[in-house]
Amino acid sequence: MRDIFKFFCAAIIENFDYRQLPSFWRFLGNIGFLRRDKIRGEVINRRGF
Repeated sequence: MRDIFKFFCAAIIENFDYRQLPSFWRFLGNIGFLRRDKIRGEVINRRGF
């Protein structure tokens, strides 16, 4: 019974990697866009070659 519970938990956790996380990040990005947040990353100045 204990092994079945471990497999059940692993099956649930496995789905959060690939399916829900990108959707969550997309949701946060849309909220930031609608709030007009200016956080887009750091500006990198070019120094030459």
